[in-house]
Amino acid sequence: MTKRSKFFPHEIAQGDLTEFRAGWNHVYPSSTTRSKVQERLRGFLRYCSAANLITKLPTLSPIKVNEPLPCL
Repeated sequence: MTKRSKFFPHEIAQGDLTEFRAGWNHVYPSSTTRSKVQERLRGFLRYCSAANLITKLPTLSPIKVNEPLPCL
């Protein structure tokens, strides 16, 4: 977010999150990894909401995991 001059959680808009996630396919080739990264992002946003750092939780579209689970 620093590249977008966003230094505080309340400055982050839905469009910023959409742009941020747009590069994930290249950075994280595995859909499982993208799903886990989004899980951490949602946790951060929930923390910001609980601490009253943001007034509204942005919605993030789900990431479909399309890789088979390993057999144990």
